[in-house]
Amino acid sequence: MIKNVLLPLDGSPLAEGALPFASRLARGLGATLNLVRVPDAIVAPTPGMEAVTPLALCSPEARADAEDYLERVAAQALLADLDVKRLTPDPPVVAGVMEAAQQCDADLLVMTSHGYSGLKRFILGSVTDELVRHAACDVVVVPAGNHAKPAISRIAVPLDGSALSEAGLARAAQVALALGASLHLLQIPQVPIQPVGHAVPGAGLDWVPELVEEATREAQAYLDAKAAELRAQGVTVTAQQEALGIDGVAGGILDAARERQADLLLLTSHGRGGLRRLVLGSVTDALLRKAELPVWVVRPHGEEAGEP
Repeated sequence: MIKNVLLPLDGSPLAEGALPFASRLARGLGATLNLVRVPDAIVAPTPGMEAVTPLALCSPEARADAEDYLERVAAQALLADLDVKRLTPDPPVVAGVMEAAQQCDADLLVMTSHGYSGLKRFILGSVTDELVRHAACDVVVVPAGNHAKPAISRIAVPLDGSALSEAGLARAAQVALALGASLHLLQIPQVPIQPVGHAVPGAGLDWVPELVEEATREAQAYLDAKAAELRAQGVTVTAQQEALGIDGVAGGILDAARERQADLLLLTSHGRGGLRRLVLGSVTDALLRKAELPVWVVRPHGEEAGEP
């Protein structure tokens, strides 16, 4: 159950761009919205260099400024009917946000990206990237400039047939039921370049259509089975295997989400590795960097995350 949503703000319109989406989630889920602003750090000259080093300290004036800023944000009409709390942890930023998440027992961290480059490619900022990889709770990244819709009506959930990807289905069902949204399950069938038993690479391609048809049939059967399980819980679900995109699996997922007019993309990360660090898979990473809609990354737990 999502009880606490955490929204980091830095005083910029860019960071505040996630406010409408975060407030909509908090309202629909009946959760508390926790606003966090890490005060500007005191900086000190680096000996022998012209650079300065931020310290894990802030002045009373900086903290007062952060508190005043959050008070103004909390007073917005957009948040009038929500339970809003304000947090101003000590710097540095990433450590401060992590401290705030622990303090309010955050279940979900919502934040915006750093926007687009000249190539219109989604670029994660360093703080966002660090928080996505290290957060102990679920994370939603809202693309900078994303114009949130009045309601979240359709959630796209990519699956790959693994227990790890299925770990997000419970969260998807919970969110869909709370928000009155439908789910769209999708899978991009993977076809081997060379079938087992072919001695000479590329020798004869008459096996390709049959292999594609088999992969497609298996993917659809798998999705239909998962959709049936969710419908038994009262969730409205559609399911469809989708084609590989020009940009590979991630491109296919984004094409499908766009075609289905999804308002949110929800998927599971690769969990924690031996270094206790959240390791993003290549597909998840590509989706976070290229998606034009909010991406919800579910943090798996226990055996699902590959933990001992």
